[in-house]
Amino acid sequence: MYPSIYVNKLCLSSIENTIKKLNEYNYRAYGTLDLDTYINEDKYIYVSEDLSFFCNNQYDNYEKYIEIVYEKVMGSVIDFDEKRIVCDMAMLIPKHNKVLHVPKNTHIEIIEISGKRVHPLVDIGSNISRNSKLCYTVTKKYEVRSIKSDIDGVVIYVGEAFLDKEQTIYIIIAEEGKTHELTRCH
Repeated sequence: MYPSIYVNKLCLSSIENTIKKLNEYNYRAYGTLDLDTYINEDKYIYVSEDLSFFCNNQYDNYEKYIEIVYEKVMGSVIDFDEKRIVCDMAMLIPKHNKVLHVPKNTHIEIIEISGKRVHPLVDIGSNISRNSKLCYTVTKKYEVRSIKSDIDGVVIYVGEAFLDKEQTIYIIIAEEGKTHELTRCH
């Protein structure tokens, strides 16, 4: 089971505008943009930050979060330039049956790792301390190198970018103390 990322429905329109800006050429050329390739409104969860719970059903004072396609989070919910989260985010981690909540404007560290082969050693929800090993890479000379973290925090994204002949992985870490673990309601 892979993690799923959800965003607060209240800021969905700003994310849609960001997606349109990112895909301005296609939007002008064809007059439409298929937002379904980014946003899956059929999948959602309800989150209560106050009570530290998430549910599949609506309850009073719970906010609706809509699923964003995992690979499309970069650039639409994560601001590379300002290194921050632009919308309240919740990551469902199925193997632990929990949700990790990251509030809007949380400062993040973006780590880009490239090599002939890149093997991440962390996953979403991993607590990271300074000098923890994040991944190892194999160079073109078949040398193995370890990549370590420069900060303390929690991993909120691990994804691959298909940019070149080399493999490129992005690991995004949120500031320590900014994320909140939510448990499933009964």
